Amino acid sequence: MKQANHTPRTLKLLRSRGYICDTVEKWKRFPDRKKEPCAHCGNTPLIGVRVDLFGFADLIAIRACQVNADNHPVEVAFVQVTSASNHAARRNKILASSEAKLCILAGCSILIQSWKK
Repeated sequence: MKQANHTPRTLKLLRSRGYICDTVEKWKRFPDRKKEPCAHCGNTPLIGVRVDLFGFADLIAIRACQVNADNHPVEVAFVQVTSASNHAARRNKILASSEAKLCILAGCSILIQSWKK
């Protein structure tokens, strides 16, 4: 699980390099079937799960650039933010992703930003 400060640090870094960027992961909540509903109100406790865009992206970053070889005047990057100890696992997840391959074919970049203490 990534530490709370990795994403803000990455946003700050990318913005300092001229990108506009924001988070693209979602927070989904589901009923926790392992717990009983409240005896008084009947509500079932919820559990939360973070879901990355396309299964691998935490952030999207865009900046204007020189026209590149593919004639794109902007650079679009999807960013996976992680700890240094999870870098290889995240890389392997992205390499196995058909969505990531489609993003590359569309001219986007995929970056893995890992942080350590």
